[in-house]
Amino acid sequence: MILKDIDISGFGKYTHESMSFSEGINIIYGENGSGKSTLHTYLKSMLFGMERGRGKAAHTDAYSHYYPWNSQAPYGGSLTFSDGEEDYLIERCLDTKNRSLTIRKAGSGQLIGTEQADLDSLIGHITEETYRNTISIEQLKAATDGSLAAGLKNHLSSIALSGTSTLDVTKALASLREKKKALKQQINEEASSKYQTVFQEICETEDKLKAMGNQPDQLEKQIRELENRLEEEKQKRENLKKSAADTEAAIKSHSLFLVRDADIYQERIHDAYAAHRLAAEENKRHARHSLRTRDIISGLAAMVLFLLLGLGSLFYEQLPFTNTPFPLPKLPLLILFFAGAGISLLVTIILFARSRKDDSDSEAMAAETELFLQNAFKLHLNDSEITEENLAAMEEKLAQYTALQKALKENHALTDASLQITVALQEELRHAQTEMSRCQKEAWEFEQTCKHLSKLEEEKQALAHIIEKNKLAEERLCSIALAEDTIAKLSSKIHESFSPVLNDKVSEIIAAITDGIYDRLCIDENLTVTLRSGGRTIPLDSLSRGTIEQIYLALRLSAVDILYPGLSLPILLDDTFAYYDDARLHNTLKWLAEHYPGQVLLFTCHKREAAFLSRMNMPYHLVALS
Repeated sequence: MILKDIDISGFGKYTHESMSFSEGINIIYGENGSGKSTLHTYLKSMLFGMERGRGKAAHTDAYSHYYPWNSQAPYGGSLTFSDGEEDYLIERCLDTKNRSLTIRKAGSGQLIGTEQADLDSLIGHITEETYRNTISIEQLKAATDGSLAAGLKNHLSSIALSGTSTLDVTKALASLREKKKALKQQINEEASSKYQTVFQEICETEDKLKAMGNQPDQLEKQIRELENRLEEEKQKRENLKKSAADTEAAIKSHSLFLVRDADIYQERIHDAYAAHRLAAEENKRHARHSLRTRDIISGLAAMVLFLLLGLGSLFYEQLPFTNTPFPLPKLPLLILFFAGAGISLLVTIILFARSRKDDSDSEAMAAETELFLQNAFKLHLNDSEITEENLAAMEEKLAQYTALQKALKENHALTDASLQITVALQEELRHAQTEMSRCQKEAWEFEQTCKHLSKLEEEKQALAHIIEKNKLAEERLCSIALAEDTIAKLSSKIHESFSPVLNDKVSEIIAAITDGIYDRLCIDENLTVTLRSGGRTIPLDSLSRGTIEQIYLALRLSAVDILYPGLSLPILLDDTFAYYDDARLHNTLKWLAEHYPGQVLLFTCHKREAAFLSRMNMPYHLVALS
């Protein structure tokens, strides 16, 4: 595979930039900041695309880092490469809003495909991880990660098991595990116990239904009776409601409607009539007038008597008719007689005033009682005359009104009693309907269970078929287990021979680069490296940075040879030789020129690589970046 031409539409600092590469060694020279790493990343993005990060990572990922500085330029470009027989043109747009991929034949323009899988088939199905761990070395990143060790193991196991690298042992084992899982899910271990459970449930349901007897029929009859009684009570309440409405209308239209208590009103009518009759009788006899005159005359007589006695005691020195002096002192007698006269006068005045007041009150009360009776008879009888006939008519009207009120109360009592009966009947009906629903549900469940019972024979045959399938599945599970065990044992043997195969290739390269200083490398199946020099084992962390970089370069070159034998892939070295001294740089360039079968793209900010190649008379193509 040879990378030939690139045409950058927009990528980082590059806008509408074109470059060409040749076979063999290409030196891409430029000072720091000239865009070497940008060009390196552009080549990888043309081969594998570039995904944008999510969330906060989207602000610092490679997609954002290399977005065109000139925002008007389209994000992407093209790459022309050759597989040795045909030239192909890759055109990519990396912008997430308008992402696209087109692969064509460079000469005829024939469309090959628009998917990454189409491009993978042209570049030998190399994955981005393998590309990053083998032929693409970024600045100060010569070391590999765990994915390279896994890829080498899988590759060697595939060759040992099938004679070709097209078999993916990892995928084969995963497929076997999926088949095993699917077979285990097919095995039905509960079929027999499920049959026994269902059959037992049917027997219990049959017994329960037998115990019910004729209960559904009895409940149905009871429900009909309750519904009829409820309808009767409903009709009864309707009649009572209509009767109550008529009675209330009669009460509202009655002249006594505004009377709060008819009994008290009737008593008041009787009392007023009795008082009216008594006042009339007293007026006829003038009893009060005679009593008043007699009391006044008696009081005045007593006053005159006491006054005469007092005057006699005052003007006479001796007793009348005897001519004898008074036996008692005159002053006490005078006080006594005049005081008696004054008291008699005061009592007479009080009695007169009270008599006048009583007459006034009696007359007012009589007038008020007469007015009350006249208003009552006028309002209710349309006749204001106070007579025995009107009193009897008033009593009759009061009796009618009382009877209406009593009838309304009785109506309300009957309505309340009917409501209580209705509530009790509704509760009884709900209970009966609940029982009926339960019985119907049990009957339906029994019917369904009986239908299920008829299918049990068919289920038995199906269960027998399932058991037979279980046996076949178990046999296949044994076969899969045997296959997994066989692959595991073979893979274990391959892993045991994995390190020697890789060690030989890496040791050959590192010995050439170091002029034989390190003649043997030991690399285990996890790509852990130790060196042998002069019979001594040297751990990797005790070596210089330059030597470590050289070891990982040798490891990458050996991995390419193992993973892609016969496929000449270009190797991209981005300032990989920064820690190399002149001797080892000379040896490395010489080995690459003489032994590496593919194209070499060497990105550097130094001029010594070109100087060494010129000194060794080895051809190279120089691309100078401004």
